[in-house]
Amino acid sequence: MGYFGYFCKLLTIMARHLRLTRTGLLMSIIIGLAFSASGQTITSSGGGTGAWNDPNSWTPATVPTSGNSTSIVIDHTITLTTGISIDQVTINNGTLIINNGVTLTLLNQPGDEIIVNATGTITINGTLAFGGIPNRTVLVNGTLNNNGIFTGANSAKLTFGAGSNYFHQFVDGGTIPGASWNPTSTVNIVGYTSGNSTPPSGLNQIFGHFVWNAPNQDITISLGELPSNINGDFRVIDTGVDALFYSLGGGGSTASIGGNFEVTGGVLGWTSGDAATSTLNIAGNLDISGGYVQLGDDQDLTINVTGDFLVSGSGQMDLSASSAVTNIN
Repeated sequence: MGYFGYFCKLLTIMARHLRLTRTGLLMSIIIGLAFSASGQTITSSGGGTGAWNDPNSWTPATVPTSGNSTSIVIDHTITLTTGISIDQVTINNGTLIINNGVTLTLLNQPGDEIIVNATGTITINGTLAFGGIPNRTVLVNGTLNNNGIFTGANSAKLTFGAGSNYFHQFVDGGTIPGASWNPTSTVNIVGYTSGNSTPPSGLNQIFGHFVWNAPNQDITISLGELPSNINGDFRVIDTGVDALFYSLGGGGSTASIGGNFEVTGGVLGWTSGDAATSTLNIAGNLDISGGYVQLGDDQDLTINVTGDFLVSGSGQMDLSASSAVTNIN
């Protein structure tokens, strides 16, 4: 008889028992089938073009929407080439790419609208729209690459979990989205290219680790005395052929680093041309193992180090480029 035959027989028995009309029985079948269609899990197949709107990119072979699925699972590379509104997406071992000029709008359902697991990646070249109230939420435990736009993002909607990575891929400027950052999450600034010197906006947040690694940089960039609080490490790996300044012509600042201050390459100036003195609090080590670091210049600087003060390898350091007194406690 098969599954469908048993299913029909069961409905017939129920209809007789409940004295349903034939019309009522038909409606029951339609409702049952509709419920089944809307409650399915749709998973990336690794086939088709890899585009979201290609049915062959999915198993079963249907384009997922908020209306035909309660769970969308991505284990391959899926590219969004046209705008869509969606929720309940989990990125496991795959990558979701939002193309330039394309908007992914989040709908509100119980739980997170997008979960990026530890081995998953989401790349924003277009727009990720969070909407308004109630909050639409995204949890990143893996990797988020950003060269696009976030609308409506804030610390209540976007969360970077333990060990997650944010890569700021703009060739100049760009905005780090407002988010909640785990102390072991990492903000990586990587995208600068020749001729570009606008610092990222969105630096006035409490990050986990903050890493500058811009090998194609060729103009001095100043962070404008931000970020002022980092729970993890502050690391400078590469500044290309020019320099990164924490403050260049600023007002004088107090910065607190909860982990280590590490320079392994590039050129870093902490203060220069500021209007007042500055303080740098380091809960871990001050560790210069490569590159060149100018700590003070023409205004006094106090550095409080809870851990060790280490200069090793090819690392070079100036305590004062001109008239400043740098005190290391």
